Amino acid sequence: MSRARVNPSENHRPRQVSCRVATANWGVGLWEISDYDGVMSAAILVMSADARHRELLRRVAEEFGRVVVTHKPSLAIYFAAVHEPRLAILDFDAVPESGRSGLVSTLRVRFGASLIATGEIPTLGDAAELGLPMLLKPVDVADLTTAIQRGLTSRQPGDAARQ
Repeated sequence: MSRARVNPSENHRPRQVSCRVATANWGVGLWEISDYDGVMSAAILVMSADARHRELLRRVAEEFGRVVVTHKPSLAIYFAAVHEPRLAILDFDAVPESGRSGLVSTLRVRFGASLIATGEIPTLGDAAELGLPMLLKPVDVADLTTAIQRGLTSRQPGDAARQ
């Protein structure tokens, strides 16, 4: 994936691209990519089963001039492998309890992604145990913006391999 710096003063307009993906192990799903006029940089993954929540997260994330990939959490690892995310925003309400620690570990260690968890109070307990920044639903846009900024500037395992 080629990466280019986005000048924040430039007014980039996102272009929505929808694709159907079919793989043997992951099934078929509809996903969206926001591409800023062909300017590519490390992606932000937005994973939520709730379409309205996913749309809010996507709109806020696009303001950072990154490629934004949205989907249900079931394909998080697949899209992480394809887009090498710098940041993943995960709706913990949609991730099965048995798979949360493995998903977080894979995104952090294998892909070097910073993570933000969103969810209701019961599921955010798991996020706290995993050391993730947490945002209670409904997510406050100002808190989300701050969390994304911190996530994009923090260093994670795998950062050295990316440079």
